[in-house]
This record gives sequence, structure tokens and C-alpha cells, in this order.
Amino acid sequence: MSAPPQVEVPSADAAPGEPPLQTPGGTPMTPGGTRLEDEIAKMQASMDMALNVTQSAARQGLEMDERVSRARKKSRELEMEVFGMGMEDVERLRKIFSGIDKDGSGALDPDELKVALIRAGKDASEEVVLKIFEKYDYDKSGTLEFSEYQSMIADWDNVVKTIDEETARIERAKAAAAPQAFPASWDAAAPSGPTESAPAPA
Repeated sequence: MSAPPQVEVPSADAAPGEPPLQTPGGTPMTPGGTRLEDEIAKMQASMDMALNVTQSAARQGLEMDERVSRARKKSRELEMEVFGMGMEDVERLRKIFSGIDKDGSGALDPDELKVALIRAGKDASEEVVLKIFEKYDYDKSGTLEFSEYQSMIADWDNVVKTIDEETARIERAKAAAAPQAFPASWDAAAPSGPTESAPAPA
């Protein structure tokens, strides 16, 4: 009985123009010695993974946008409830103003405005409140009368912008004033005991 015919498999470094590399069973191979279909499967798996990552990131982006939108809507609702922002009915606005004016003086002092800002979910540091008074306390009386309050409400978007900018400025100032931490290696390199200075030349 004669031996089965030998199938010659070209080497991985076959010259260009030679027949494609194959296994003895005729399966195409890559120059690196792996089956071509395995390499294609790996490439497809990598593409599928990249697509899944992209789709997941897109979903997360949409979810984040929805959360931000809901937060903004909630913030607007609080602003309307506490300050009457966007309200055109003067009598209703005056009632809201009177609710903020806890001592019944007919004007808002910084503490009363601060409490209202906190209720509306806004930053209410002393610096922020004073910045608002600086802008809307036209007669510089130290309080906001109803007409000044109306001006502030009519300019509410700029009020929010002022709050955000002043808050950011305060945070930057705090960060700049904070002590800087040094790497632990610096402490290790520093001498542990008193050092003796070299004697002065005679």
C-alpha cells in the first residue's frame, strides 16, 4: 500500500506571488502561522467590543443629559417658589417678598436674602450675598426694598451667573491659600538632626 500524498505547506516567509499559506487540510493561514479565520474572528470580536463601548458611552451621555435637565428644572421650580422668579403678578410677588422679609421691616437685609438663597438651593456665602447687594442695592441703604427686589428678580439669570462666578472665585482663592503638600521623599532626604556648619577660613 502506497503512502498518502504529502501536502507541501509553504513557509511563513514565502516570497510574494507564491500560493497562500495553508494547513495540511487546506485551511488558509496567516504569515504568522495562525489560521486566517481565527484572525478574522479576533478582529470581529474587537470591532464588536469597540461598538459596545461606544454605544454604552452614548447611553451614559444621554442619561447624564437627562439628569442635568431634571436638576435644572428642579432648580427653576425652587427659584420660582422661593423668589417668584418670572412672576408678573405684582401682588403675588409682594407676598413672596413679605415671606422672605421675616422681621417685617419692608426691606430685605443680607441675612434674610441668605436664608432665601439657601432655600432655593443656591450658594449663600457672605461674599456671594454682599456681591448681590452691591449690584442691586441701588440706594446703598444696606437693604433691598421691594422695587430693588423686583429688579433683581427681573435680572435673575445674571443673579445666578453672579452667584456661580463668585463661588468659583472663592474656591480658587481657598485652593491657592491651602498649604502645599510635599512628596514624602523630600522629608527622607532632609537631614534628621542638627547640622554643623563648616569652620570659617582663618
